Formats: sequence, C-alpha cells, structure tokens
Amino acid sequence: MAQYLTFQLYGPLQAYGTVAVGAIRPTATMPTRSAVIGLLAAALGIRRDEEARLAELHKAYGMAVREHSPGKVLLDYHTIQAPGTRGKRQLFCRRDELLLTEPNTILSRREYLMDALFTVCLWQRSDSAPHTLQQLAQALKTPHWTLWLGRKSCPPALPLAPQVGEHATPQAALAAYLVYEPVSATLRHSDPYRIHMDADELLESDGLPDAEGLPDLPADLGDLDDLADLGDLADAAGGMEMHRDMPLHHGRRQFAKRPVRVLLVSRVADSAHHAEMPADAEVSYVDK
Repeated sequence: MAQYLTFQLYGPLQAYGTVAVGAIRPTATMPTRSAVIGLLAAALGIRRDEEARLAELHKAYGMAVREHSPGKVLLDYHTIQAPGTRGKRQLFCRRDELLLTEPNTILSRREYLMDALFTVCLWQRSDSAPHTLQQLAQALKTPHWTLWLGRKSCPPALPLAPQVGEHATPQAALAAYLVYEPVSATLRHSDPYRIHMDADELLESDGLPDAEGLPDLPADLGDLDDLADLGDLADAAGGMEMHRDMPLHHGRRQFAKRPVRVLLVSRVADSAHHAEMPADAEVSYVDK
C-alpha cells in the first residue's frame, strides 16, 4: 500500500497545449504533465523563473490521469493585439503597450476541450520529495495564485476536491475517487475510458482486464528518443504513446518526450463513481 493524492479537473473549457505550428494551437485530449505540474506550482506559489524548484517538483512525483468525460473539441478564432516596435522604451503594463506603440494584430486558431472531466492521481517517487502529498492537497485547497485549466481563460468550474489515501496501485486510487454526480450526470461519457500513466512506474494490473498480459517495458525508457522507437514499443506493449510534455526549461518553453502507458478500462456502474460535493471542498486564496 502507498499514499496517493487524487483530485478532479472540470471546467466549461480546458486546453492542454501540444506542439504548435503557425497559427494553429491544438490541445491534447487529456491533461498533460506540464499542465499538472504548472497547476501545482501555482498552488504552491512557485514562479515560472524558479527553474530549479520546478525541476524538483517535476522529478518528485509520478502521475496518472483518468478520463471520466472526454468532452468535445472546440476550435476558436482569436485576434490578439501584440505590442509594436518599442525601441528603447520600457513598457510596464498593457496600457503602455496599447498607447505607446502601434499594436500588431496576430491571428490564431486555438483548440479547447468543452465539458471534459478528468481525475488526476499523484504519488511520491521517493522520500526526498519537496512536499508531502498532504501539503500538495492543502495547497490545492488554498492556492497561492489563481488556478486555471491550461489557459488563463479556462478557470475550474468545480473545486479540485483533493484527497489523500492509501491504495495498492494508482488505478485503485483513481477508481476510489468519487466524482461530483450533478455535473457528471450531464456529461458525455466514454466506455471504456482511458487512463494515462507514467510508463516508468511499476504497473500492477489489479484486476483491470485491459492491463493484463502487457509485456515488460524496456529497462531504459530514456532510449526512446524518436517516434520509430515508440512505434516498436507500442506494437510490443499494446498501449503506449509518446507525449512531448516533460518540462525541460519553462522560460524557453522546451519539452522532452515522455513515454505514457495507455489503459482502457470498462466503466462500472455509474453510481460507484458519483458523490455529493465534499464538505471541505471550498476553495480559498491566501494573500501573496
């Protein structure tokens, strides 16, 4: 048995950026590792330029995500006014950008997930993790900065309702987390639903039929540095994907590839996954 932290992510819109080329800004269909780590960092009050603390946070925790409702993809047309040539002038605020320069208009099309609901599961990879799971849960309840689901235009529509408990596997922790029934009942569900899990973690099937019979992973997943390797592994394991969402440097927005094991789990009776809103689910914000 080990301790796991679970919490829910729901909002009318969510967006988890992937590789973007030109004016098209796609979203992943599940929360990415970089988005979850960013969410934790905002809750803890870690700034984007604190690269060492962010790297420590990333390495310290394993992650799995359950898709309760996949939602639908929305493609939105954006026009953005960016500051024009500034010369040697310093611009301190948005007002300066608009009044002291000739703004340029940038066009883009951005994808969002509508009415998607996910459950995130985290666990400590070692005793040297910078924060306990209880401290992470408390930070999610009383975040230092405002939380959003991938983009600032995507606030959560439900409390994250973090819970810490002891379970045999990440799958068991996800199965034990009860989602909020009044919202869940209105959403489009998938059956089977997906679980994305860090592939470098020990996987116990724990009675999940689609997880049984998978062969062992290679000893060194760091060797998987191109899509050809991924294809070979996917053929061997029957459920692998490579996601470019492992943060290397936030300032330069550099990301490495991460092997992810994909499980397909048959949906059990809906009543087993529903719950009333937890009594301590209210979110409050601490002073900066």
